[in-house]
Amino acid sequence: MDAFGSDPDGRPMGLYIHIPFCRKRCKFCYFRVYTNQNAKAIEDYVQSLLAEVRMLSEKQGTKDRTLKFVYFGGGTPSYLSSRQLRSLRERMSEYISWDDAEEVTFECEPGTLSLDKVKTLKDIGVTYLSMRDSEQAIRFLTAATGIYETSFGEHGALTLDVKSLTATALAMGGKNDQAEQLLARVVIGNRETHGKTATLTAKSEFQLGILLGKRGDYENAGPLLKHALDSQTTNLGKEDRATQQTAAAYVSVLERTGRNDEATALRQAFTGTSSAQNPNINR
Repeated sequence: MDAFGSDPDGRPMGLYIHIPFCRKRCKFCYFRVYTNQNAKAIEDYVQSLLAEVRMLSEKQGTKDRTLKFVYFGGGTPSYLSSRQLRSLRERMSEYISWDDAEEVTFECEPGTLSLDKVKTLKDIGVTYLSMRDSEQAIRFLTAATGIYETSFGEHGALTLDVKSLTATALAMGGKNDQAEQLLARVVIGNRETHGKTATLTAKSEFQLGILLGKRGDYENAGPLLKHALDSQTTNLGKEDRATQQTAAAYVSVLERTGRNDEATALRQAFTGTSSAQNPNINR
């Protein structure tokens, strides 16, 4: 406990969040978990969790520290409903933030996933899904994509949203080539359905730009991120979190292609990105 009272000396910090609930206990599991719990039991636990996070946020050794990674483990964190997950994220943000974390990992059991929950995980900032069977989740979303295409058309708004989620699952499962191909179609679809400068178009351009940058294709990543940044700046403003993330990613691309003067100017133009770099580009 002495560490909580010491000076952190600028060292990064990780956070593990334990969610001890499951649909059923697996035969190989030796962790402390609770099965078939109702909403009240979950809320009681969340209240205790928030109290501990609040306490840690006030300690000398942990307050105002930047989170480098966050890991939701269990148990089965995805046992929580979308409403419970959004509520947890909102209430925890009063004390800590993982907006700038390099990775936010979330353990899932495919049987507890739905399209709405996958979208929720994306919205609350999860960047990586840890699943016992990632292939099952990808099959689930791929099948859903086919259903939505039949019902709403290849470039229907809902279809494009599901395709975006599928691409995210593919990338999280290490299938970046497939994710890139699908996101390229999403970008085209969003441009046709919503317009070239629409916020949803910029979001898909950002996603594709990140994947291209991750494998070093800065020639194609740069224009996508630049276009997305221009659209988000106009539609959302410079202070918006999505705009800030895109700016940070584009700064990274500029630096890696030797355009340091442009990178410096962009840092100065966007409040909050002066020292930020997008982790998905840099890895």
